[in-house]
Amino acid sequence: MRVIVSSIQSDNEKTVIYGITEIGIIKGIWKCEESPVLLKTYSVELSFGEFDKQIAIEPQEEIYAEIWGIDNTVHFHGICEDIDDDVYYIRFQHDWLDMVEIPENTTNKINKGDYVSFSAKYWNVWIYPY
Repeated sequence: MRVIVSSIQSDNEKTVIYGITEIGIIKGIWKCEESPVLLKTYSVELSFGEFDKQIAIEPQEEIYAEIWGIDNTVHFHGICEDIDDDVYYIRFQHDWLDMVEIPENTTNKINKGDYVSFSAKYWNVWIYPY
């Protein structure tokens, strides 16, 4: 996924970024020793700590890939492309496939092809540039 860093803040000695993606605004913790550069575009991968609530399976006609945030929460919508044990491959964009580790107790039965939505507090959204 590509992210343009639009804002950089500090929170308890952690670097917090707001970023612009093709499908919405993301906020999360920057996980790199090198500081982010304002308005620079990075290729990144995401990892998640705890989710806010159970992962929801959505009707296909009512959802499309997007991310958006309200206050401290970042919401994600995508399609489950593949499953390997408790790792779900969620497609958000044609060139953005993320591996999302979902503990069994936080999800309904997700199948390939299901549209899913989930949310996490920004401090549980970890952004790794590569």
